[in-house]
Amino acid sequence: PGDSVFLKVYADNRLVQSLSQEPDEKQQYAFAVKLKPGLIRYRVEFGVVLCGAAKIHQRVENLVCGDAYLINGQSNALATDTQEKSPPETSPWIRSYGKPTGKRPVENLWCLPVWKAEKGESAELGYWGMELAKGLVKAQQMPIFMINGAVGGTRIDQHQRNQNDPADLDSIYGRMLWRVQQAGLTHGIRAILWHQGENDQGAAGPDGGYGWESYERYFLEMSAGWKEDFPNVKRYYIFQIWPNACSMGNGNGDMLREVQRNLPRLYSNLEILSTLGIRPGGSCHYPLKGWAEFARLVQPLLERDFYGRKPSGSITPPNLKKARFEGQSKMSIVLEFDQPVVWKPDLTGQFLLDGMAGSVIKGVASGNVLTLSLKEGQGAQTISYLSEKSWSQDRLLLGKNEIAALSFCNVPIE
Repeated sequence: PGDSVFLKVYADNRLVQSLSQEPDEKQQYAFAVKLKPGLIRYRVEFGVVLCGAAKIHQRVENLVCGDAYLINGQSNALATDTQEKSPPETSPWIRSYGKPTGKRPVENLWCLPVWKAEKGESAELGYWGMELAKGLVKAQQMPIFMINGAVGGTRIDQHQRNQNDPADLDSIYGRMLWRVQQAGLTHGIRAILWHQGENDQGAAGPDGGYGWESYERYFLEMSAGWKEDFPNVKRYYIFQIWPNACSMGNGNGDMLREVQRNLPRLYSNLEILSTLGIRPGGSCHYPLKGWAEFARLVQPLLERDFYGRKPSGSITPPNLKKARFEGQSKMSIVLEFDQPVVWKPDLTGQFLLDGMAGSVIKGVASGNVLTLSLKEGQGAQTISYLSEKSWSQDRLLLGKNEIAALSFCNVPIE
């Protein structure tokens, strides 16, 4: 009860807004206050005035206003499974919401996350997630909220939305959604970052074939769930996995990476990043310095898409647009990329025609076009770059921006 109610907003202990109103005939009222985003600590005080006396009923401190992101996938998205040590540092400008500890728990799990939870911390961002959050705070002077919902050793079918109970705590998707719901940020997620696929290279899935055959369908269904539960999400960023990652490829990983490479063609707001060229690399999991490269590669994209950064050149990996024979003799193949690439003589063995290496004798790069000269005229139907059964991190096709090109598999030759 009160004659009027008031709300005061402080920014770094300085009063910046003071609002007051009288309850309506039903004794109801509502305040809505916009906060300026940035490295500002807010405090809010709510109270009532009764018979001329003001009384504060609730005070909320340590509020920040910034941007929210999600990370999901399997172990290289989780980025904690390593024997290496790194201090579990936190930041007052990096926030998260903890993992559920029981069936529909009700405790407040807002927290300052660490990269790896070892002493009972309630939320971990993974190494590259924390590095990314730290980088954005420093470069953009922006508080960052992040949830890492990844689970190691999982297939994409295990990340699907339970249509009957989206926040099902028995599901990977539901646990992540529940955390975002409890944080009140379902409509505040700006982007989702996805690294997954190692466990989809084989034939262990529920569909009776290899993972690449159903990966696109599962990704479309999963991202449809994201859009339904996080309706204001603007961008998706995914990684093309390492060849024969975790020794699970057996030749079928080449096609899985091809499916991943083509996912951006189905979206207007999806970027794909290359893990090729990351040093130090990881046959399965990356060392901490390798995971830090994940953050280094993705941060410029976020800054371009959300913070107005205008890069001077390309900040994405070269991606093949099309392949065609040149001339009636079919003694050369022209590969057209979306940006300039750089040729090195030791790359000849990395290109396969109809799955077989040995036909390419040299190459010439001119801007976005790479022309491959062949030993003899060809009747090949497809071309591939980089077979997981025989490849080397020291022999990679790079863009002029020094980012490794995406691998491709069985691309038709026009």
